[in-house]
Amino acid sequence: MSNVFDTLPGMKVPLSSSLQTLAAMWDVESEKGKSAPSAYRASRMNLVLHFGLDVTPEQAKEEFATVLLFAQRYPCRILVLCPGETDKYSGKVDTKIFSECYIGKSRREMSCCEVIIVSYTLSQRAFLENQVAILMESDLPLFYHPYKIHSAARFGDYQFFLEEARRIIIDSKTENKGVLEYKWPRPESISDLVYARLLPVRQSIGQFLSTFEPARLIDGLVSIQVSRRDDFVAESKVLIQWMKNKLADCGVRDESFECSATGNTEGASSIEIKWSYETDRFFSWKADFVSGCTRIEADFGTGPVSLTSAVQLLSPEKALAEALFF
Repeated sequence: MSNVFDTLPGMKVPLSSSLQTLAAMWDVESEKGKSAPSAYRASRMNLVLHFGLDVTPEQAKEEFATVLLFAQRYPCRILVLCPGETDKYSGKVDTKIFSECYIGKSRREMSCCEVIIVSYTLSQRAFLENQVAILMESDLPLFYHPYKIHSAARFGDYQFFLEEARRIIIDSKTENKGVLEYKWPRPESISDLVYARLLPVRQSIGQFLSTFEPARLIDGLVSIQVSRRDDFVAESKVLIQWMKNKLADCGVRDESFECSATGNTEGASSIEIKWSYETDRFFSWKADFVSGCTRIEADFGTGPVSLTSAVQLLSPEKALAEALFF
């Protein structure tokens, strides 16, 4: 049993009776008798949050809180998997159950979620798929969120999740290179939280550039330079790839322009983007995510343009929703 399991909230129950105990939590006595559980909960999905071995209790609590905030808007059954390296507890699988309801301005805005937390050792992972399959709601889609697994080899032990999940959520900001380069059985199911968090940034850049004809954007493009602070390396990589993909849609090939990323030692902006052309045309985008301010300056041959606006990265729970559904 891991420290992460001990840290997370919930009531300990035997694995064999976890579903029955969880269902009993929704039985509510009233003047008309017991209310059906469906009157209080209506899950839309199964969400598996799978922690890696080196996740700290503090990190686990933070990610768990994010998932609960997500569930306030998207009711779901959450399964939290907490691995341990040793069989300190004689191979016993420990289980907790937890439920929470969020009530908005009216009862129509009430959203409920239920959580099953499972602690297992690496020697038991061969049986994990069967155990989790029983705990899921079989008629609802599965979404899988591995968090700091940090070992591409270990993903091979969890083929059930990789093959059955409608969407697999990773975070290229926290995962290592081996995981990011893993040969996923269904690459189309992978979604990056960094890409999702950058939605307001992509909208800011895309909405501005969409006011110009594609031919003006690509004609004579020489280079794209991205500078960033050290804590935004992952974001800069994702933005570079996104710009390459969008420019390809406009008809320009990767090899026709240079693309580079460098550190920003001055730290004036979180991320800066500059497009250079054969002529004096240019495009510049700067953002400071601390102040929430972005500055655009450009000239595509029709005269200089400058624009200042607000921008922030998506909050963790909104980024999770974006990564899961869009």
